[in-house]
Amino acid sequence: MLDLKQIRQNFEAIQGALGRRGDYDLAPLRDLDQQQRELETERSQLQARSNEIGKAVGQKMRDGADPKGEEVLALRSAGNQVKAQLAELDPQEKDIKGQIETLLLGFPNLPSTTTPDGKDETENVEIRRWGDEYIPQAPEGAPLKPHWEIGEALGLMNF
Repeated sequence: MLDLKQIRQNFEAIQGALGRRGDYDLAPLRDLDQQQRELETERSQLQARSNEIGKAVGQKMRDGADPKGEEVLALRSAGNQVKAQLAELDPQEKDIKGQIETLLLGFPNLPSTTTPDGKDETENVEIRRWGDEYIPQAPEGAPLKPHWEIGEALGLMNF
């Protein structure tokens, strides 16, 4: 699977390399990644704001403010609004992360620089073949020996 950080850093190079394997477009992935990063920034800012409000409420209480006074209630109300906004961001982030993962799984690995260009096996040139097409099989009905008997007969094992 491709690395999202690598795609961010080398977008054009990776897009070009994937182009050697077929018609793959990284633009939707880049857009979703940008949305995810914006949501993460917004979430961080909201969490920082929530922490500030919590500290302010604590400080007011230590300074002797009435827990049911207007000032403390206004801060708590603002804190609740921030928490509600954070709760709204969570499903959006999960949805975008799921879309990003789905897109990443749909992309092939990057081809080696030595790999010939071609969108599929019909367009690729065979340089060499490894292994045999035919693997000999025992004749049908022939008795099969266990590996220890074969090893003993070949002098590889001594029981």
